[in-house]
Amino acid sequence: MIFREAGKDDIKQIFVVRYAVKENMLFDSDLINERECESYLRVRGKGWVCEMDNQIAGFAIAELKDHNLWAMFILPA
Repeated sequence: MIFREAGKDDIKQIFVVRYAVKENMLFDSDLINERECESYLRVRGKGWVCEMDNQIAGFAIAELKDHNLWAMFILPA
């Protein structure tokens, strides 16, 4: 298990995790897009991922201006 800072190249796998959750499911894919996620990772905040077997198993993204947790999800498995 590896924890590291998330980057732009992780966004596709972050969305895989986000859409896999069983609770707090995201039904409208227009609400959050890759551009917004990138903004949270590079401009508005910072993110971290947990990798297992070279796949992202979970992630957290903090919004630094308002000091809150924007997203935190793990694969159900």
